[in-house]
Amino acid sequence: AVPQAIAADEISQGEWTWTSVLSVQSQVTTGTNYDFVVDIADGSEETARMNLILFTSFDGSDISLTSWGVFQL
Repeated sequence: AVPQAIAADEISQGEWTWTSVLSVQSQVTTGTNYDFVVDIADGSEETARMNLILFTSFDGSDISLTSWGVFQL
């Protein structure tokens, strides 16, 4: 369940589905940072709204999640 996973700091260990992408912005640095606001759901259909920042290098050799946070449950 989403609230329990967040409270236990285990949200990164769950299986989640993006149910909607509410916004995305990009910033070019040494690659590109993509800042997403998304709604996610777990297998029991509990949801949360999250902010995710992904980094991709220009040559595609590095794709990483640089930060994430939960806005609301």
